Amino acid sequence: MNERPGISRRQALISGSLAVTAPLLSGRARTPPVVGSPGSAVHKHQSAGGLPAPRTGGLLEQAAIAVVAWGPNRLDMFGLGTDDAMYHKAWLGNSWQPQWEYLGGKFNSLPAVAAWGRNRLDVFGLGTDDAMYHKAWLGNSWQPQWEYLGGKFNSLPAVAAWGRNRLDVFGLGTDDAMYHKAWLGNSWQPQWEGLGGKFNSPPAVASWAANRLDVFGLG
Repeated sequence: MNERPGISRRQALISGSLAVTAPLLSGRARTPPVVGSPGSAVHKHQSAGGLPAPRTGGLLEQAAIAVVAWGPNRLDMFGLGTDDAMYHKAWLGNSWQPQWEYLGGKFNSLPAVAAWGRNRLDVFGLGTDDAMYHKAWLGNSWQPQWEYLGGKFNSLPAVAAWGRNRLDVFGLGTDDAMYHKAWLGNSWQPQWEGLGGKFNSPPAVASWAANRLDVFGLG
């Protein structure tokens, strides 16, 4: 990956996105989604009564987070703690889960998350070996261990679900080309599929129909 002047490779992995391009010149990368005290996640929602901004609390290494909704009035938020482990907090319909839930691991990148069905979550991140790791919420418990998916990446991951029991994960390899791996319903595609190109940004992906994926990156 082409490092920007004054920014470490680790900071680039954490802060890089299509939307955030300003270099962080010193210290640990912090890119808060809204104004708040450093490391404290803040939530704002649109409602008929205005735009309240209640804090969700807790101290994260990065205020940049990943969030997904698997159903009405449900949110699941993920971020890296100061120990580089993954943490999770959920909106349960009328209140936030009291504590940040420790999910373990040790990561070099911010998480990516998708939900392919009700009460299902799939979280991805790059380990300290720059390989892809995955953990799933199975409906009543978390998968016990982070699942090793291999590869060696220069960018944080992107993931989309175009249907039930389907996941498509993307990341940039050490050659800055795009790579893809799919969950096929009962197993992972054996190898990372090379999609070519040469990119300066992490991927972004969307799916607007079954069996359709659109992937974007900056060349």
